[in-house]
Amino acid sequence: MNDMSSPPTPLDPDAHLNAMLTAQAHTLDALFADLIGHAASNMTEWPAAAEAYARLAFRAQWNCRASLEAIARLRRSEALASLSEAKADRLVAPRQEGDAR
Repeated sequence: MNDMSSPPTPLDPDAHLNAMLTAQAHTLDALFADLIGHAASNMTEWPAAAEAYARLAFRAQWNCRASLEAIARLRRSEALASLSEAKADRLVAPRQEGDAR
């Protein structure tokens, strides 16, 4: 019988999302480069096809940018969460003898 269990979850719950968005951004960037090359090669003989390829290329580029922005938002929220935890730990931490607070 084929075991279709999911892989173990990483310590960082957002690691899978970050990896997925990074792979998506790389794929869309490669797709953009391929489509813009097709647009350039069809420019003289088939201008309508070249325009269609260019539109698809720019759509891929726009989606790549959106993926990178999502990664940036994810990292920013992780940084803010760790700052909030550090601040909460500092407020809750018991005072040590000789601690000048």
